[in-house]
Parts: sequence; C-alpha cells; structure tokens
Amino acid sequence: MPIPSRDDELGYLPPGEHEATLEEVEQTFGLRNFRRREIMKGLKRVLEQLKARGVETVFLDGSFVTEKERPNDVDTIYVAPPGADPATWGLLSPQRQGDLRRVDRVHLWSHPSLQPPKHPGAPPKPLVEFFQTDRDDNPKGIVKLSLNVYEGGSENDSDGEATSDN
Repeated sequence: MPIPSRDDELGYLPPGEHEATLEEVEQTFGLRNFRRREIMKGLKRVLEQLKARGVETVFLDGSFVTEKERPNDVDTIYVAPPGADPATWGLLSPQRQGDLRRVDRVHLWSHPSLQPPKHPGAPPKPLVEFFQTDRDDNPKGIVKLSLNVYEGGSENDSDGEATSDN
C-alpha cells in the first residue's frame, strides 16, 4: 500500500503506522532536493547496518516524513533482536548517537524505550507512541519498514567510515 498523502495544513502523515517499502520512502520523501537525498543516503547506510545486526523492523519519523522542505534528519526507531547489545554496535550504539547524526543525519532510537512526558505529571510514553503526536499533541503518522523485505545494495562510502564499528 502506498504511503498516504500528508495533511495539507500541518504536512503530517495521517495518524497511525503506515507500512512502506524503502523504495516508497525514497520516492515519497527522499528525492525532492539535495538535503533530502543526503538524508536518504545516510538512512540507507544505517538500515543496511541494522539489518546486518538482525534488526527486522524500524519506524521513521520526524520532519523527514513531513512536507518540511529542509528536514534536519530522520528519526529512526529500531527493534533490536532478542539478546542483542546495541552498546557494542559502534557508530549505531547509543553512546555515539551524536556522531551518527553528524555523519548520516539519522537520529537513532531503540524500541522499546520510554520518552519523558511532554506535560508535568503525565506518564512516560513508549517512543513509537510518543512520536505519533507533535509538540502540541496534534496526531500524526509514522512510517513502518520491514527490513526482512529490504534488499539493500552497497550504499557504503568507499572508505566505509560511515558505518564502521570503530
């Protein structure tokens, strides 16, 4: 099923999780301008590395999956396989999140994890739920990718630095 059209007023996807292929994500969000192409290139590199570590499901959010002309990055939530230790995943590890954002423009989060509440006294929310509203609590959709159907090619830079485990 194709990615639905964004809301005309806010530029968001309709509320909910929208399953898509990587090709649909690229066609819908990743080709419009240089900034979006660069984010898409980084996302592909990260998805290849996540898939190699046994990750099967990711969710995409943030300004990249909206109508915003120049998004800063793409928020990406991954579901780690049982027994995995993301702290050992080099550039993909939580400790190196800032480096990953600079190199590939991907803000990587693990699921399940909780996001602090937006309002005092409210309970924390799982990230997948948290990302389905904006700062003003307007509902919005996210994209769900299944990496077991993603046939990524070799998108790594020739020096391999972007996804190295160093």
